Amino acid sequence: MGLKLAIGLAIIFAIGCNGTGATVASIPIDDRTESVIVIIERLRSGDQRDVEEIVGLSASASASAMESVLRRRVAGGGKIRLVALLLDRPLADYGLSPGAISLAPPDAADSRALPMSHARFTTTIEGGSSSIWSRLVAPAPEIDDLRIPPDPRAPACSFSFQPITLDGLSTRARLAVLADDGAVVIGTERFDVVRLTSDGSFTRMSELETLRPTAAARDGDEVWIATEDGRVMRGRLGARFEMIEELPSIPDTIPAWLAPDAIDRDAFALSRGGILWRLQGTAWTRAGELSFRGESIFGGLARLGTGEAIAVLGTSPEVGHYFRDRLVQEPLEDSTTAGIGAVVSVPGLGTVVAPEDGTLHRLEEDGWKALDDASYEMTPCAAAAYQGGVFLAGRFSQVAYYHPDEGVCFMGTAARRNLHGIVVTGDELLVVGDDDAGMNRVIATRVRRTR
Repeated sequence: MGLKLAIGLAIIFAIGCNGTGATVASIPIDDRTESVIVIIERLRSGDQRDVEEIVGLSASASASAMESVLRRRVAGGGKIRLVALLLDRPLADYGLSPGAISLAPPDAADSRALPMSHARFTTTIEGGSSSIWSRLVAPAPEIDDLRIPPDPRAPACSFSFQPITLDGLSTRARLAVLADDGAVVIGTERFDVVRLTSDGSFTRMSELETLRPTAAARDGDEVWIATEDGRVMRGRLGARFEMIEELPSIPDTIPAWLAPDAIDRDAFALSRGGILWRLQGTAWTRAGELSFRGESIFGGLARLGTGEAIAVLGTSPEVGHYFRDRLVQEPLEDSTTAGIGAVVSVPGLGTVVAPEDGTLHRLEEDGWKALDDASYEMTPCAAAAYQGGVFLAGRFSQVAYYHPDEGVCFMGTAARRNLHGIVVTGDELLVVGDDDAGMNRVIATRVRRTR
């Protein structure tokens, strides 16, 4: 498939540029690629660029499908940039067809981002000659911000977005948890901790910054907090953190995720290195370790009941299921994912995990089964139960919503970089993530379903 597509694209670009004597090397396609989206930009003075055409290609595309488009663009002279997005699935899986892909207005409520690609390449054409294709690895907001019409296959639902910039905070949010009065407490990897109120203002929580928290979770009217040195505290979180009890410390571990039960005093903790701990009574005991390829900043932990929990890691392809006093590694049905970015328990739907291959799997009696109509184009980092479905946040700013009666009915963009946490506040969600690399600030986006 990859060889067939590479040959087809080589023919397309050579013919398309013949009219001006320019030739363009074939796109370096790998075996994963099933389709390609090519963005054609005309470069103006300074940093200005205009998108003149977006074209979708598949392995069955004929040479003529792209010939007239490139001939017309290159014949206009000037400097042209081509960006190729390599996709894992055929265009039809994204609700697209080979040929021209129209752009939607930036503020269109029902628009969506371009499909998530596993690789990007770019080349330029100027004066009849072109550069070789080079991998595009740096953030490219001019590509990420492009919008196309909604997927015609999906039932319509839409969300509104209100971004809030938290200037002065470090660029990676480490935790986000709901306070007692509806405010959201956000902590970063540099141990800045702020309390964000509904009007968008925030204040620092100096007592928590001193504790250097790495994980937090809410259970009823209590919030449990774990720190860099393995301390664990339960308390109430309002304008300040009021400690109820300091629990035993977790030995030699920096907890990244917590799943407590305050009534049963039964809790689980998971590190970025895949080590699972369980609190029973007065001590934490090591419950097992996930098989993984390395530490991950993405993952999750969900408690299913007394003595039972689900643990996932962005670098582990299997689900860690702890029950009957042991950790079992469980595979996902029909999945070749390299990792699992999130887990969530949804009332009425069950326990759901979100692997990197853009599917959702639910725990059933005979294992982890893929949910129908739950395919989305992003790598998940966090998930939350919302109005009977699953709201997902992913890398490169993408968000999606799945409901069992609607399928994946929405995909959009909430920030410019990775998203790390979701907090549900009544009818709204707050999605917490990073802004552009180097900007040294956190973005919190207020999200509400409008249809």
